[in-house]
Amino acid sequence: MERRVPPSWLLAAIACLALVATWRDVAAPTLPARPLAAPTPVATEARDARVVAQVRDEGDRPVAQAHVRVYALEDDRAWLAGGGATDATGVVRIDALPRGVCWVLADAAGRARASTRVVLDAGEREVRLALGPAHTLALRVKDDAGAPVAGAAIELVGGDPLPWGTRTGADGEAELARLGPPPWQVAAAAPGYEREVVRVAEAPSPPMTVTLRRLGALEVAVVGAEGAPRAATVLAVGAGVWPPRRTQTDAAGHVRIAALGGGAYTLRAVAGDDVGEATVDLVRGETKPLVLTLARGRRVAVEVRDGEGEGTRAVRGAEVVLAEGGVAAFPLEATTDVAGRASLGPVAAGDASVSVRADGFVARAAVAVPPGPTPRLVVALVRGGTVVGDVADARGRPVSGATVELVGSDPDGAPIDETPAALALRATHFAWALPGPPAMARAGELGVMIGPVPPIPRTPWQAALRPALPGVAAPTPAEPWVSRADGTFRAAPATPGRVRALVRHPGYVAAVSEVVTLAPGGEARVRVVLHEGGRLEGRVLDDRRRPVAAARVDLSALRGTLERTSLTADDGTFAFAAVPADVALSVLRREAPDDVVARVYASVPEGGRREIEIVLPAPREAVRVRVVDERGAPLATVQVGALSLAGDAPLRRTLFTDARGEVELDGARGLPLRLELGSPGRAPLVREIAQAPAELRLEMVAGCTVTGRVTARGGRDAVAGADVTLRTPVAARRARTDASGAYRLTDVPAGEAELTVEHEGHASVRRASPIVAPTRRERAVELDAVDLAAGGALEGDVRDARGNPVAGARVARDAVPTWLAAGPTPRGIAVTDRNGRYRLADLPEGEVTLEAFAPDVGRGATRETVRAGRTVSRVRITLA
Repeated sequence: MERRVPPSWLLAAIACLALVATWRDVAAPTLPARPLAAPTPVATEARDARVVAQVRDEGDRPVAQAHVRVYALEDDRAWLAGGGATDATGVVRIDALPRGVCWVLADAAGRARASTRVVLDAGEREVRLALGPAHTLALRVKDDAGAPVAGAAIELVGGDPLPWGTRTGADGEAELARLGPPPWQVAAAAPGYEREVVRVAEAPSPPMTVTLRRLGALEVAVVGAEGAPRAATVLAVGAGVWPPRRTQTDAAGHVRIAALGGGAYTLRAVAGDDVGEATVDLVRGETKPLVLTLARGRRVAVEVRDGEGEGTRAVRGAEVVLAEGGVAAFPLEATTDVAGRASLGPVAAGDASVSVRADGFVARAAVAVPPGPTPRLVVALVRGGTVVGDVADARGRPVSGATVELVGSDPDGAPIDETPAALALRATHFAWALPGPPAMARAGELGVMIGPVPPIPRTPWQAALRPALPGVAAPTPAEPWVSRADGTFRAAPATPGRVRALVRHPGYVAAVSEVVTLAPGGEARVRVVLHEGGRLEGRVLDDRRRPVAAARVDLSALRGTLERTSLTADDGTFAFAAVPADVALSVLRREAPDDVVARVYASVPEGGRREIEIVLPAPREAVRVRVVDERGAPLATVQVGALSLAGDAPLRRTLFTDARGEVELDGARGLPLRLELGSPGRAPLVREIAQAPAELRLEMVAGCTVTGRVTARGGRDAVAGADVTLRTPVAARRARTDASGAYRLTDVPAGEAELTVEHEGHASVRRASPIVAPTRRERAVELDAVDLAAGGALEGDVRDARGNPVAGARVARDAVPTWLAAGPTPRGIAVTDRNGRYRLADLPEGEVTLEAFAPDVGRGATRETVRAGRTVSRVRITLA
């Protein structure tokens, strides 16, 4: 049950910033001037591997004095493990290297860099790197008025996965040398300008010109309710400002916020207990006025206790976060005093929620704030538990240095996913946010951190504890969730509930423990067995059998949820260690990071090594799609979604037609496709094509307008606020009834359809409602009125096979879905509380089947008779 980590290209880019400063062709004055020291984490104590690197030029001649470095890859981080310079024969031996996946890089004067990825075992491993001729790119950066931009940061990404970087001089010019062959992607950025990215197909002979566009500004005026100017603190967040920043108006309530890119921005003004907020759309380069009007806000009083009921104690030092409207642009933070109390505000009227966290307790999230001008809220926290266990290999020997993560569900059914690093990160972020948003830089570089970039930590555990935010002290280190020399570990504080221990180690395949029930303040014990797995090394080639550099290779276990990602090196190589027996490999090109161009499957022997070669197919030609109406006229801005139906050639595109009604689907020629078209005023269109031709012509017809009414009590009462859903084979349309019980649906395709009507306090209705297109387009299709009857309710509890209550189980009529999309629980599904209790209302009268499901526990069902307007209690469901 390994979680998907962020894409390796992103993590590699972060690591690269720490590495490139050690190379002579990179200028990065804000980065550390020395290489990262070789670490000795527990996972890489065995340093019995050796690399013998042969460095050659394009004519297969030895390259002397080439610098070769070996980086050990652990947890998507690169550590400098060793290095040296080649002798006259172009060979260098690098000893005392750790086992596992390593990245070998070579560079030499006048040559382009080269790299390869291998898996090192005990003993010697030969690698061969070819340094091709170096290329040079000269460029000039100017603004939209033609003036040179000095000090612009330049970053270039080519075939080598590592970037090159430099800055422009006073004349706006810069040069990048010792590059590999094009194509390149060049990015230029400077304070006060928008970042510009240019793709270079071949090296230009004159300097290439990159134009940076100036950023926009907001002229903010703050006034009181009566319209008089007010001095205030202004907070801003948006497309070019993150995290939120603050500034102060002058005495006349004016402030200018400059260096803003185009996009949406939210601004808030605060003066005492008065608050005002507005959202504005800013066009690129525009200077726009904005008025913030203050109104009386409200303050929320929060009290935190160590449990519910009488005799509980106040929790001092609890971290309290207040968010407005669910996800707030400007959350407020505070810590509780000796009485467990904190006051947060001012905030505007409306919905708000409070989240609370305290050391040794389980965090509470999104506790609703009661209405009123001065709301008070008491939050009860539950004490955390402890998970202890031991980690061993398949032979029963203890495994040290394995990291532990706890996953599962808490007593309320919410998910658990905890690591000490995540807990420390939350504590660090809270400490950073407690004083409020940082001040804006006077120059307007809102998204730029002032001062040098902090050094990159040595280990993942230290990374979470290091004060990565300026002016923030590191949290007190807790005991790491890492197995000791005897294989034992202790994870605390842990959220009570049904939990598993997810254990990872670079030399083994990740594994999970059995499910255990952890009580508040209690202790649970687990045992995890890790298998060594195998080594998988490969190379990605194009259709002409040339190496493909910087391609993304995703590895997924066919059994389990393990997923890993790697980038191919300069010679197209990639490597994975500790690989399970059966895996799938998906390859994505750098220029199309959303499209899987090849997928292969591999079996890797336990404790052995498997080599694989992946040859990418030749790029397919494009398919031109033309969309027209009934008269053959082109339709612009039609959304065209394309999905490949070929398992070995995945493709997904979402495009919009131009003024000629056309889009081009790159790489889609010859594939089986499913096309989905949507446009306001038109019925949605879905078409499946067995083999996509060079050109397609699709016709969209006008959609139907569907109306109807929802009533109750035999048509005597109109039902307002009922949810109406009309499902057709190609789309679903939704609406809500007005005060008269009427609803209106637009752009409905003619044909078979099913109508569903739901309203609290009434049994839902579902019936077939075919749509017949009217003879005249302007006429609406009127459906028969739906009369809702009173619904009944069933309540009871869910138990496991031992008779214990099951928290977080889902209960529904007929069948419960195994998976639900993230977000609120859908209507018609109930979730059991910590005592296993549930209540399911709005059921139709008569005999119904109730089903319950809980992950790691099982399913169960029962049949019960529902009576309209009444509640049937004590309905128990036992899970098998």
